[in-house]
Amino acid sequence: MVMRISTGLKELDEKLGGGFLERTAILLQGPPGSGKSTFCNQFVYYGICADEACIYVTFNASPNEIKNSVGVFGWEFSEEKVIFIDAYSWQTGIKEGKYCVNPADLTNFTIKLTKAVSELQKKNLKRVVFDSFSTMFLFVPKDLCLRFLSMVTAKLKAFGTTQLIVIEEGMHDQATLTAMNMITDGTIKFLSTQDIKRFEIVRMKGLGNLPIGFNFKITDSGIRLVV
Repeated sequence: MVMRISTGLKELDEKLGGGFLERTAILLQGPPGSGKSTFCNQFVYYGICADEACIYVTFNASPNEIKNSVGVFGWEFSEEKVIFIDAYSWQTGIKEGKYCVNPADLTNFTIKLTKAVSELQKKNLKRVVFDSFSTMFLFVPKDLCLRFLSMVTAKLKAFGTTQLIVIEEGMHDQATLTAMNMITDGTIKFLSTQDIKRFEIVRMKGLGNLPIGFNFKITDSGIRLVV
């Protein structure tokens, strides 16, 4: 039986045959402010609602900032179900918890991820978010970033997780994008203008008839698709 993981968006789940395939890694690509992080947060929240645990690797905000931001939508990320790997707060000198890491220290980064997996395995670990993985490239050489991504996604798939990996439009050359596409199983591109927010599935394992696109709005209860 093919297992699916709900995206948190009913209409998108229907187009995907029930959600993302389990044990896949999906790139979310787009400019800042296009809705990628909100999509990730909604993915995490609906996982919690389904009694699924999540590892959230944050590079651009502290765990407390993320918790406060999702509170606007009435969501709560409980410590029981979400472990933050904090790859941001080391820059401020204020560590938020035992999972604070410097992204340049790949050995320690891997150890922290392994410990988080071990802690959540008995709590139905199903979801992982990296937001934004592009930040890694500011501290780690490109070839090492790609090797790390390949190794980590493979290990996390082996533990049964589905992963969302945010990357920023315009930060990567074509060779790097090709490598990340090769490592992962799908790509969703986010577009944003003054009037319209939109994402398009341009590549997805097990799915034909692409691209598939949705316009959406960010409301007081999260992302709502305009269909």
